[in-house]
Amino acid sequence: MSLEKEALSTIPIWVHLPALPMEYWGERCIRKIAGLLGNVLKIDNATKNKDRLMYARTLVETDIRKGLPDEVFFTNEYDELKPPRREWVNKESQKDQTKAQIKQHHDNSETCETMAIQSPEGNIESESQCTTITEPRGEPHKTLQQGKNVRGLNKANKQAEVVHFIANHISLFSLLETKVKRQGIGALYQIICPSWCITYNLALQKGGMIIVAWRAEEMKVDIRFVSSQIIHLIVNPNVGDNFNCSFVYGATDKKERGIMLTELENIGTTVTGPWIVMGDFNYIANLNERIGQKSRLHEIEPLRRCMVNCDIHDMKSTGRFFTWSNKQRGNARVLSKINRELENSAW
Repeated sequence: MSLEKEALSTIPIWVHLPALPMEYWGERCIRKIAGLLGNVLKIDNATKNKDRLMYARTLVETDIRKGLPDEVFFTNEYDELKPPRREWVNKESQKDQTKAQIKQHHDNSETCETMAIQSPEGNIESESQCTTITEPRGEPHKTLQQGKNVRGLNKANKQAEVVHFIANHISLFSLLETKVKRQGIGALYQIICPSWCITYNLALQKGGMIIVAWRAEEMKVDIRFVSSQIIHLIVNPNVGDNFNCSFVYGATDKKERGIMLTELENIGTTVTGPWIVMGDFNYIANLNERIGQKSRLHEIEPLRRCMVNCDIHDMKSTGRFFTWSNKQRGNARVLSKINRELENSAW
């Protein structure tokens, strides 16, 4: 038996293929493309199920003696030469980058100059609603705009409306209550924002209640928490400081909504620097936020308690005050404000 050490020549590494066009997301295509780098051992489940469309991820066995190429090209079905963008995943460097981002966040927490955010939610019958929100510190930067809840995104006219909605220099947006099933996400992505990165909570909530999309060339996004009612991000724009951003869609069930508030409070304990929370909370926070039906103190206490515990408050905004209607007329009509935008004192 030989006790000499064998020279290590091959190692498995996780390879990311960012911004891979949807037509190449089949397992055979991914294996062929990643196969240019070595022996493909595995494709992760999120890639197989198309749960995360910001990049395809594969485990590839590579020969370290040859080194890693700077570029990899492949020829598509039209004999066009394509260079897939790729990143070599190094967990240690990711940790160092995270520490650097946290340090930068503390060093630059005085102001928060953000990219534009547009989040479709809230609906009064079929009318369009748009709330313009004042930027942090009152500086003349781009505005954050919160639009209307899409309430189903499977029809062409709804999709066209969203495409028009995000065409106005938007870099980060969220869609709520899309009602898009898993098999329809790829087609929706191609129609609405084919060059964007997206994430969603479809695996945790049937009907795709929250979709978040951003322009990767303008910002880096760290997805910190995803549940059936919340997607929480840390956003690092190319211009300006990092900020925390949470998109919420409260359940109709009272007990589940309570879980959402607990999750928000848990997120609040980890937040440093600017934080904005926006979406459909399915709660009112003040007695005057519902007309046509009596408001009671026990209905507003849960959200108000959460706001105090998280140290967040309503942002200054303009636009429609009531965001929901029961679509009735006359004395039977009920209007309420269940959509809102909240900020902490660092925003």
